[in-house]
This record gives sequence, structure tokens and C-alpha cells, in this order.
Amino acid sequence: MRLRYLIASILSANAIVAGCTPSVPKETSSPTTLSSSEIVKPNDSKKDGIKAVGKPTETKSSQDSAQKFQEVKIDGLKTYKHSSGLFQIDIPNGWSPTDSSKPGEVILVWFDPTQNALIAVDIFKVPEGGSPDKLPELLQTFLKATFGSKPGFSMENPTPQPDGSVQIIWGFDETVKGVTARIQGNSFISKQGDKASLLTTGAIEAQFPTLQDSFNKIVNSFKVDPATKIP
Repeated sequence: MRLRYLIASILSANAIVAGCTPSVPKETSSPTTLSSSEIVKPNDSKKDGIKAVGKPTETKSSQDSAQKFQEVKIDGLKTYKHSSGLFQIDIPNGWSPTDSSKPGEVILVWFDPTQNALIAVDIFKVPEGGSPDKLPELLQTFLKATFGSKPGFSMENPTPQPDGSVQIIWGFDETVKGVTARIQGNSFISKQGDKASLLTTGAIEAQFPTLQDSFNKIVNSFKVDPATKIP
């Protein structure tokens, strides 16, 4: 079974992150802005400048259901460099990219061969007057608009990372041909000069433990050049 439907959800919500006014499902309400006391403090035990993907505080996946989905395998990483020089990131060998970029915004999504896991990059110009303090709210808005109408949707409090980015762990239930699986994602948002970047990894929750080390290498390989203009 495949989870390629994720790509349509992610791409349809990109305009929200860029500060536009997209068509959002009526049943999706705007997220509540978290106060500073609700933002989780970074883990001081982490090495300086190193971020990490994480698991939700409460695991809801069904191992029996997850076993009916093809296993995602990561066999080595290869550095992808955007043709403009805007960013680079290590991507698993054999993962296929989909480029949905438009003027002023770079959007790329990679799927594994089974299409049960993804890596997504979205880089756009920060709305005028945008502040790094607004990053948690911006990320919440994106996730709520993208996945908020999905059954069992949940997202954890924003967590500042040692490299200056902000992370939110999220998840929802998806049923494909009568089989339900829990989807788990980690999204990181950060500001580089006049740009903001959104980096997302997603996979079936039950498979996450075997992918975690590779996902950590991937998210820490992501680098944006603040001096390069967005095509």
C-alpha cells in the first residue's frame, strides 16, 4: 500500500506558509498560538547545532496494521544540490523527487520506492515584517491547514532546536483499502536571512524506529545559502 496522497496535501498548503491566502477546507480551524510557556525548551543534552527527529509522547500505531505496508529501506545517502545553489541535502539512494517549485518559492518532495515515506523541502521569502519569533506559529498554521482534517490528527508543542530551528512532531491516521496506519512526521522551520525554510520527514509510525538514525543524518545535512536568491 502507498501513502503518496501526502504529496498533494503538502503541496496544496505551501501557499499558507508563504503568507498567501489559499483555499483551506472549511472544517479546518486556525491553530491556537502557543504562549512562550507552552513552547518546549530544547534538550540541553543535545550537541550544539544538532537537531533530531523524534517520536510522539504517546504512540498510537498498530503494529499489525503497519505490517501490511511495504517496508521502507534506506541504503546509503547522496548529496542533492539545487541547481541554483540555494540549498543542499542528503537524500537516500533511489528516492524519486517531485519538483513543484514556482517563482519565488522552491518546493521539492522525495518519495522512497514504496512511496511510504517522504522528505519535503519548501523555501520561500519571509513575509515582510516576519520575525523568528513567529516561526512556531507559522509552522502550526501549515500543519493544521495541511493535516488538520485528517482522523486522529495531533501535533506536539513546538520545540526549539540547538541549530536555531523549531520542530513540531505530528501525526494522523490514514486508512488505505481498509487498513489503517498511523502516519508520523517531523517538521522543522528556520529562518536564513530573508528566507524561511520548511523541512519535513514523514513515514508510517511503526517503521520510524528503523528510519530514525537516517532521518537524523538527513535533517542535519540540510543547508540553505542565505546569499542565494530564490529562483
